[in-house]
Amino acid sequence: MAPKRSAASRQRQSTPLMPCPTSYPVKKESGGMEEAQWIACWEMLNKVYIALDAGRYLAPIFAQLPDKTLYEDYYSAIPEPECLDNVSLQLGSQGYSTPEDFFKQLHLVFLNAKHYNEEDSRIWLDAKMLEDQIHENWRLKASEGIFSHSDPYHFSPRKPRKAKRERGTSSTRASTTPGPIVDPASASVLPLVAEHPSPIPTTPFVEPIATSTVPPPRSSVAWSLTPAMLAQVEADRRIIADLESRLPRWEGPKEVIHGDTAPGGIPGSGWFGEGAPQYEQSVGGPGSWPDRIKRVVHALSEYRDISGRLLVDTLNQVPTLVDIPYLSFNAPISFSSIHTNTQSSRYRTLRAFDLDMVRLFEKSRRWFQGRTQEYGHVLELQRLYNSLTAPFPMNLPPSGVPPPSPTHFASIPAGPGNARFTHELAPDAKSSSEPVGRHFTTFRIGTKDREFTQEARHKGLTYKLGDYVHVMNPDDPSRPIVGQIFKTFVPTKGNRTHHITICWYFRPEQTVHTADRTFHENEIFKTGHFCDHPVEDIIERVSVSFYVKYIRGRPQAPEYYPGWPIYICVARYNDQKQMSVRIKNWASCIPDELRQTDFMTVIPFARQIDPIKVPSPFLRGIKGPGFLGDPQESVGDEDDDEDEGENRRAARVSTREVQKPEQPVIPNIGINVQAGPSRPTQYIPSQPVPTRQVWSTAPTPPSNSTKSFVNLMGGPQVIDHLAVRELLPQETAQLFERDSRGQVLWFSGPPLPLGAIPVPGQPSHSIEYLEYLAKRKRGESGDDGGSKGRKRYTGDVGLSNGPVNSGNEAGVGVGVEEEDLTKIWWAQDQTPGKILDALRSVVDSI
Repeated sequence: MAPKRSAASRQRQSTPLMPCPTSYPVKKESGGMEEAQWIACWEMLNKVYIALDAGRYLAPIFAQLPDKTLYEDYYSAIPEPECLDNVSLQLGSQGYSTPEDFFKQLHLVFLNAKHYNEEDSRIWLDAKMLEDQIHENWRLKASEGIFSHSDPYHFSPRKPRKAKRERGTSSTRASTTPGPIVDPASASVLPLVAEHPSPIPTTPFVEPIATSTVPPPRSSVAWSLTPAMLAQVEADRRIIADLESRLPRWEGPKEVIHGDTAPGGIPGSGWFGEGAPQYEQSVGGPGSWPDRIKRVVHALSEYRDISGRLLVDTLNQVPTLVDIPYLSFNAPISFSSIHTNTQSSRYRTLRAFDLDMVRLFEKSRRWFQGRTQEYGHVLELQRLYNSLTAPFPMNLPPSGVPPPSPTHFASIPAGPGNARFTHELAPDAKSSSEPVGRHFTTFRIGTKDREFTQEARHKGLTYKLGDYVHVMNPDDPSRPIVGQIFKTFVPTKGNRTHHITICWYFRPEQTVHTADRTFHENEIFKTGHFCDHPVEDIIERVSVSFYVKYIRGRPQAPEYYPGWPIYICVARYNDQKQMSVRIKNWASCIPDELRQTDFMTVIPFARQIDPIKVPSPFLRGIKGPGFLGDPQESVGDEDDDEDEGENRRAARVSTREVQKPEQPVIPNIGINVQAGPSRPTQYIPSQPVPTRQVWSTAPTPPSNSTKSFVNLMGGPQVIDHLAVRELLPQETAQLFERDSRGQVLWFSGPPLPLGAIPVPGQPSHSIEYLEYLAKRKRGESGDDGGSKGRKRYTGDVGLSNGPVNSGNEAGVGVGVEEEDLTKIWWAQDQTPGKILDALRSVVDSI
């Protein structure tokens, strides 16, 4: 049987890269090895990386862990996976207290390989060769007095031994990993390892920090659920995970955004040092880059918030290697490695430094997602970083450390629940037109002093009409503002930088509601608050789905990528009336430009999900600017127009009078349908179909077009549920005309070929009309062009306009005088044919 090999088994021809510093790191207060012992361990590990067998490097197959998606059985057979790169990172960060701890983890790499692969296979033989090599190196250093004992396991109760394998059994069966019995008091802590680590780090040099084995907490409802509800939640999560595993991955920020090189007159892709060429020249150009990077890192390292907390400690808690799915990158990265690269001036451009910091913040947000305090610290540091690296950066005091910001560096003074409209009056306002305090949002999109653009750019990302974003919340950084972009613009006054106009969404804790109100997990409310933000306020892209879309699937790219925060919206919220209204007309909630497009098209789940509901956040210990109370007006459904109330009553009356239409006979497709649209009310499991959807049987008025396919299948809602949508491949879509969001434009039919529609030629006129035109051109006609006084010419065959009748019969008008055409002075001595040709030539020349 051939040995099992991971995707990393392809041998690289170049020398393997060991992600460990060559110089001795400073010993930490919490522990670490002395310089002589550390150098001996480094040399032992380096010999492993450069070990050769017949010109072939042995280390690459052991440098990284196997792909989890390809080798799931590896992680069930090996309870403690380990790889060379992880050992190297731990050694470089002084993660081992003694040489024995280092050796045990290094030895574990080869013990795992020998246990998983068949004996005498290539990988097994390579692991055996390297195992013998490190034992020999240990004994050599022990003889030199660097290590205290010739046996690296002299502290352990027993030495590692090869696990006994029954003859004929598979080598991949789950069993205890053969390895040393490590003393818990001296065991080193292993970090979680990235699922798809990159073989080449993005940074010039990586110096990791001490890592943590605590994984980021999963999002879960914060109240007790019944076993049936828990089973439903887990089943829905599996449905979601199955779909997201097949969706395209987010590629992250781009170093260069193609297209318009300077949208709104601002060049670049939004990176540090781009967007303000004149300012860049004034501060020294490329020669000033190392010092500018150091000032930014120093400000982040020393900044303390209002409570005196050093926020960079939160970044230092993020492990160098983590197992976070759907990150846009795989390379190990930490604030410590960025700090080391900065002090050594290893960043050649501002963009390279900026890209590492953007990735670090992405990783930190995902790691602390769900942990309120730490997540808020990361967002506050990110907003500070955005201010320090803006096209026109914030001014720093002589100390180089910004003072604590009461608004967490947000550009606005208040967030949802505290902000007020500019047209509202404050209680102590001196005049009716004076906005007081936190009155700065508007109920419509501003148009003054701005130049609208097609997109805004920031940190290698584009932000366009309709995109949902997180922006900084000045009241609580752990709960960023959710908003949808309605406009992107550049101010015509002041510094020309990218800005966005967004419509805010409120969280439940930012609203006023009754104590018995329940909410969907991650539910938010559409509001009428519009606010302008500089792009530096943007934290990240997110996704918002309306309820009817949320339960059916996930938005297609680029409106959603796996790993992005996603919210569900069911209702509007009016903070002036302190009431929420269920949304019926979803198109009214998005920008006008997107209402006739396929915005928020979803890729369907295997079945619809049923989002769980949770009690009020105030009953779960969550605080916010909202509170428990009764709305000032009754809660109801959204009014689509002024006459909807009357229409509802009329509809109810007419519904009672209409008999229930007969249901058409439809092939068994696992869904009960009726003639006419209806709402899904319940999901009942049945056999053999896993999920059966029962549709409402309320009678509906009969449709005039009863023979249409839509009515035959049970109405548009049933069709929308059953229809299978297929997306054009990207390479095919690029061949067709597309709209501003990149969607292919569809037409009801093909274009018509030339000549398919007959074009009428030049009309033929009667002889009297031609004569009239000729006389008018010569100035000889004295009438007004009406029928009165008009002459009808007769007498010659071919010149008559039809039979001439007397009286008021057809063909003769009142007051029409008959005259022989040949008696007119200009037609004398001419044949009728010549007269007709002469009249036509005159008309044609007009």
